[in-house]
Amino acid sequence: MFQWTKGGRQAAVKYVVVLSDGLVSERMKVKRKARLMSDRHGGITVVSVGLGRSVYHTILESVAFNSSYLLAPDPGKLLDLLQLELQDQNTTDCVKEYNADILVMVETSTTSGKIYKTVMEFLQTFLSKINPNNYDNNITFSLAQYDNKTNYIIRECRLSNLQYIQDAIKELRQSPGEEPDWNSLLRFVDVHTSYTSVKIRKYVMFVTAGHIQKESVAHIKRQLVNLRDNNDVIVVMFGVADHTDWTVLEKVYDRGFYTFSTEDVDVASRVLWNDIKMTNCTII
Repeated sequence: MFQWTKGGRQAAVKYVVVLSDGLVSERMKVKRKARLMSDRHGGITVVSVGLGRSVYHTILESVAFNSSYLLAPDPGKLLDLLQLELQDQNTTDCVKEYNADILVMVETSTTSGKIYKTVMEFLQTFLSKINPNNYDNNITFSLAQYDNKTNYIIRECRLSNLQYIQDAIKELRQSPGEEPDWNSLLRFVDVHTSYTSVKIRKYVMFVTAGHIQKESVAHIKRQLVNLRDNNDVIVVMFGVADHTDWTVLEKVYDRGFYTFSTEDVDVASRVLWNDIKMTNCTII
């Protein structure tokens, strides 16, 4: 479509936006085609947007021009990207800002001690990667654990205090092996995120095995939608490696761009860091 023989403008900057779940059969062929488009003279920049319950982020990231071009299904993110790169004549002084409140909810009450160790290692690794170049930022981190009731391990600590946060993670303990009370857990999240702010992006990351009674799935899904709509919360689900009930978890939370496994720590940290990044431009 971009060839001049088909009406393409040679001098124009070219973008392709791919809306996909990344679940493709010929993965290497897709990746090669994407690289050919971006490497040719006057290349095409590929932007990937993840959609669906089960999103294969690794493929979408490899198809995108680079990891910064893997976006959430949010038109504002795409507009920010294009505004910054194309530098409209009516905009100036575009700056990147990192303002976020991250709450991690650990719910592993029905898992083994071995899996619990995996969760701790995941959190340690995620935190070490979430700020790749040690940018000065305004990101606060909270960690809470469900253990019959939900309690803070650490609350609203600046991400710059990384060593302190990583030491606090070691205070996590294995919970009793009983079914979690998701109503109580979500009430806790609602209280934590009920404040209003137009400058801070609010994230809630559930680290869970996804053990939810099937008759409760629809109710919990409604509660998550309310969190998203009323508190302006971005919900992220992390299933605990291969011990997760993915069928239930995906039904509970079907905005699949934000559903990961704890094994996806590298790509998840890059995706969320790029999502946190906000580009503000002054309009003349």
